[in-house]
Amino acid sequence: MTADPRQAAAHAPPLGPDGLRLEDGPARRFLAACWVWGLASLALAALASWSLVHPELADGRPALGFGRLRPLAELLLLLGFLGNGFFALVHHSAQRLCCAPMAAAPLGWLHLWGWQLALIWAAWTVAGGAMEPRLLSPAEAPVDLTLAGLWTLFGVQLLVTLTRRRQRYMYASLWFYLAATLLFGGLQLAAALASLPHPLLGSPPFAGAADAALQWWYVRNGAGALVVLGLFGVAYDLAPRIAAAPLHSYRMGIVHLWSLLLIQLWVAPRHLHLTPAPGWLSALALAFAFLVWVPSASGVFNLAATLRDGRRDAGVHEPARPFLVAALFFFALAAIEDPVLALRRVSAAVGSTDWVEGHQELLLLGWGAFVVFAGSYWVAPRLFHAPLHSPGLARAHFWLATVGVLTSAAALRFSGAAQAGVLGALSPEGHLLHPEFTEAVTRVEGQRLLHVVGLGLFFAGALLGAWNLLRTWSARPGTYPSTPVTEPPLEPAVAAEEAPAPPAGAVLDWGRRLQVFCTLWWHRRLERRPLRLASWITLAAGAVAALQLGPLLRAEPAAVASLTPLEAYGRSVYEREGCATCHTQAVRPLLADTKRYGALSAPGEPVERGPALWGTRRVGPDLAREGGRRSTRWQVLHLDDPRAVSPGSAMPSYRHLFERARDLPRLLHRSGLRKLPTVAAEDAAAQAAALTAEFEAQHRAPLLRPGAGAPAALEGSDAIALVAYLQQLGLPPSEAPTDPTDGEQP
Repeated sequence: MTADPRQAAAHAPPLGPDGLRLEDGPARRFLAACWVWGLASLALAALASWSLVHPELADGRPALGFGRLRPLAELLLLLGFLGNGFFALVHHSAQRLCCAPMAAAPLGWLHLWGWQLALIWAAWTVAGGAMEPRLLSPAEAPVDLTLAGLWTLFGVQLLVTLTRRRQRYMYASLWFYLAATLLFGGLQLAAALASLPHPLLGSPPFAGAADAALQWWYVRNGAGALVVLGLFGVAYDLAPRIAAAPLHSYRMGIVHLWSLLLIQLWVAPRHLHLTPAPGWLSALALAFAFLVWVPSASGVFNLAATLRDGRRDAGVHEPARPFLVAALFFFALAAIEDPVLALRRVSAAVGSTDWVEGHQELLLLGWGAFVVFAGSYWVAPRLFHAPLHSPGLARAHFWLATVGVLTSAAALRFSGAAQAGVLGALSPEGHLLHPEFTEAVTRVEGQRLLHVVGLGLFFAGALLGAWNLLRTWSARPGTYPSTPVTEPPLEPAVAAEEAPAPPAGAVLDWGRRLQVFCTLWWHRRLERRPLRLASWITLAAGAVAALQLGPLLRAEPAAVASLTPLEAYGRSVYEREGCATCHTQAVRPLLADTKRYGALSAPGEPVERGPALWGTRRVGPDLAREGGRRSTRWQVLHLDDPRAVSPGSAMPSYRHLFERARDLPRLLHRSGLRKLPTVAAEDAAAQAAALTAEFEAQHRAPLLRPGAGAPAALEGSDAIALVAYLQQLGLPPSEAPTDPTDGEQP
């Protein structure tokens, strides 16, 4: 190599022999979009946490309820904040590491503006209730497909840029960029296909254990590809620049990449402990969970040693340095915690509590956001060609963000421990000491307030950082100086790498071959051939996916009990209002769970009865056995005023459902019915009338509209459809309400 690709040029070097110049326009705009979406997502996350403490704020305002705010905040944090930050830093560093401009510039601009428009579309639809009960991917299939297509544009542009590079070998950051792009793009497409609307396929392509495993693959490996693989690539670029020293260990970087691909991918199903998923799946994940320390330790140690190896005066006053150091610290904490959470006993205790949310938040905010902050402070002066406005504000941002993350993480863990103690407490005779779930809600109000404080501190720090970067941008020159490419093109003929000579001595032949292999000389060949490297990355990830998910996707589907038209529409209301965000629908094989909720869930239960959000936290009680447990009167009053019938509940009022009439076209679209509209409407009207009559008989009066004194139009409302859906959850097909028109000919 003729130049060290880890050194960034602060000023434009002389013009190269063929006049190529680097294009930083997309990087600047991606960076601006990153901070806009970051502030929006952090504000929404704080508001969502506040709504758990004061649920009455969302009464009559469904867009402000936790069920919609939390998925929206997670989506914008992942794809808006971290996604745009990743794109900005890749556009800046990839050109300098390749000594070549990004290929196909129009693709970059299309990706930039298309990504922002797709995020606006996703935010608008999710806030309006057009959402799927999927973790970190709540947008419906058209939005997911659009995002997957735009990600593919970015992948094509990056891969073509790598093939046109002028550096002989690809630096470690480029390996991670390529792996993150391939893995996240594939799983984003899989998530979109798994949520295709019913009229397209008639029924969801995956259900039950296959659907649950695919969801956790997206959360753990898809989002992890962006948050872990992608941002580690950014960290590998930042650490040598800040330290003004070469990477501590080239071989450790290779071990880090391939151990992530060959070990980390197996761990996703560890979230499915104690669920109806096959036992071999969680057992396999548990076995690999204890090997996760290999990629985690190699990456953290390699970057920390690089920062340590630098000159003592290098990067001491660089604002990006403390953010990168803190990010490595938070990632190490999460990496230590992850194998512990994979233990079955630990999963049984805290697996459905706020502790799960705390672990995810530590990765997204403590690691992901801090790497983006570090990258932003490093590239902003170089992108805007102006000194950072205020290092003091950057230091204040660092301390506010650090205290905020630590406060938030501690609050969620204290909350999770308290919930586990309340929900799992049994008397010596085996009876529940706290039978009502609301006792766990009231017990953790203080911890949830502390969580809001932590998110508020983090948001305040982000505001300072945004102001600091905005003032830096305002000091930019009238015209940005261009950055030309100074590296000559690659030579057309390059000698292939040769294996080193085997060591001499009395060593077995296979031992000598193994020692030569462990020199990792062969990886230099891959670094010269991006297409071959991409093929091996795809093959490694695809092999793990085939071995782990293949048996589930090929398994016979579980029994299906068709829903009546009203119940099918009620399920769409359940998903639209974000009920799946707070309520799981799988009873775990624990004594406390079966005593509180009923018989444990089995793999062969009807798969169309509810979303398979297994392994998530419970903000409210589990609803897998809700059918028939409460009277119709209780269900209706609970939607009208939850805290009147369930003191201490964190659920907002859903009075707006009583004002909203059923929409027949939406009923047909969301339920995938194959009947004539008139027949479906008659069926729904008949069941709604029966439930309304049952409510009035139990309540001895019609339900009155608040403040109006007039009866509510319960029979034709969304509320009665939701009650119909809840009243059939968990009932066996023989006892579930049947469609009276089954078998009729239109």
